[in-house]
Amino acid sequence: MGAPYHNQDKQQTYLILPRLQHYRDRDAFTKVRKIDQAMNDEALLLKLDVLEEEREKAVIEEAKSKAEMEQYYNVKVRNTIIKPGDFLYRNNKASHAKESGKLGPKWEGPYEVVEALEKGAYKLRNGNRDILP
Repeated sequence: MGAPYHNQDKQQTYLILPRLQHYRDRDAFTKVRKIDQAMNDEALLLKLDVLEEEREKAVIEEAKSKAEMEQYYNVKVRNTIIKPGDFLYRNNKASHAKESGKLGPKWEGPYEVVEALEKGAYKLRNGNRDILP
């Protein structure tokens, strides 16, 4: 990256840029350019505006992509309405039951739904009329 320096006599800023040439030539390593500070500030503000526009485009594209993935996923999902009084089976992994090996039952139950809680959770009652935690 270049190193800027300021000339006090003429009130101008210069930027020293390294050059990719033979390393034995001392003068070949640096190139001096005159910089107009006002134009430089204007160019930076323009780049900042373009950056904001690009960020907005990226946010829109991300939302579009997420919506497409959600739609693709939701095609495979079957909504099931479970009401109090319905009977269902519970996965052994969910109940943290003991592993009974490869040939053991994967599901336990049937359980009666007592109450529908939020986010797809339910209070269940077993055959002995005990409410499960």
